[in-house]
This record gives sequence, structure tokens and C-alpha cells, in this order.
Amino acid sequence: MSAQRTSKASGTDWDRLRDMPDEEIVADDVPYDPNDPEAVAAFWSGAQVSAPAVSKRASEGASDLAETDTEETVLVTLRLSPQVIRHFRATGREWQTKIDEALKEWIRGR
Repeated sequence: MSAQRTSKASGTDWDRLRDMPDEEIVADDVPYDPNDPEAVAAFWSGAQVSAPAVSKRASEGASDLAETDTEETVLVTLRLSPQVIRHFRATGREWQTKIDEALKEWIRGR
């Protein structure tokens, strides 16, 4: 694990935690053990998939892309599967732009 520096001290005794055996670490705020496939399945079994909210303009047939095509891009953090990243990186330069284009194409096809 790499040490990350932030502007705020976390208050965590990292040396004590690093030396602590795994079985002594208590994480009461974690909903399940991510290393236990049954616990993961049970946690997500009640999940409901929902579509994103559609703007009034979009529901009236106006394209959400029409006015944003000329806007600058917005920096976001986005979690994508390793397969998606490998695929787009393999396409060469501007692979992030290609992801943006693929998402726009998906929006148009809805």
C-alpha cells in the first residue's frame, strides 16, 4: 500500500494498524466481508437497478447532446471494468475521448 499525503491528518495510528493481525481488525461500519462470495451475494441480492432520471427536455424529445456538444469536458472520477479500460487503451491516443463518443452514441440510440 502506498502512503498518500493529504492536507488533513486522519488521526489513525497507521503503525499500530499495520502491525495488528487481521483477525483483530474490526470493521463494524462495513456492510459485509468483500472476500466472502456468499456475503457479497447476500448483500447485493436485494439491490434494485434503476434507470437514470430523464430530464424534461429529453422526455419531450429534445436531444441532451445538442447543447453540450460544444461545451468543454468535465473532469470526473469514473469506475470502469478492467476489460473496458484495456479495450479503449488498446485503440491508442485519445482513448478517453473514444469512451466519451461511445457513451454519446449510446445516449443517441436510446
